[in-house]
Amino acid sequence: MGDTRTIIVTGAAGPAGRALGAQLARRPEVHAVGVDLAPRAVPGFATVEAVPAAGDPAYDGATLALVRRYGDVLVVPSVSEELAHLAVLAGAAGLTRDVVVSPPGPTAVA
Repeated sequence: MGDTRTIIVTGAAGPAGRALGAQLARRPEVHAVGVDLAPRAVPGFATVEAVPAAGDPAYDGATLALVRRYGDVLVVPSVSEELAHLAVLAGAAGLTRDVVVSPPGPTAVA
């Protein structure tokens, strides 16, 4: 991808994800990848991939595989149900610099 930065946005087909996709589309240095329970084309995202729900036992493995496949990425969650789970997963997997989320305690309150 050269000088581009890959950003993975969860909930790409939802209201927050669509709004963020529209903003990222205006940034030529960004390769935006969306993930969603029901993937479909969403303006602003190069692709939208399927992921399980945060409460699904397959969520951790699928999310980590996605992050590893795209390499140096920034993950931006837009689904409230993912926040606490993704905060714990990021810490356990050493991805805290790659995932934009507060620590597990504060996100559990959200």
